[in-house]
Amino acid sequence: MFVSCILKFITMNKKHFRSGLSLIELLISITLIGVSILAIYGAIIYGINVNRKAKNLSLAYQIANQEMETIRNSAFSDLTNRTAADFISDSAAELAKLNSGDGDLTIQNYAADENIKEVTVEVSWSEQDGVKNVTFSTLVSLYGINN
Repeated sequence: MFVSCILKFITMNKKHFRSGLSLIELLISITLIGVSILAIYGAIIYGINVNRKAKNLSLAYQIANQEMETIRNSAFSDLTNRTAADFISDSAAELAKLNSGDGDLTIQNYAADENIKEVTVEVSWSEQDGVKNVTFSTLVSLYGINN
């Protein structure tokens, strides 16, 4: 549409139209094109960074969820108290996909009751703007979910 308006203007004012561009018009055109390219480049870089952060966050949630599922499928007697220990599941390959990825599992008695365990799963990793983490926490009872 913009091009057709310019063509109409040029054809209507042929007697005033001169061929070629002045140096100022050329410099303005190059500046506008350069600014446009820089803006597009900045948007692409921003999009790549947001995509990478979302991928890392999604992977961290997936790893933490996998560990929680392993805990849920374990016998209560296997859930011994531990602090910031390694995961029970084999998540080393998945954690390696995160930059400085680390997983900590904490299991402790809940409110001094040996029949209820509080389980906390934490996945942490490094990004340009600092260390990020995802934490899941749940209670596991000797008697099951409804008791």
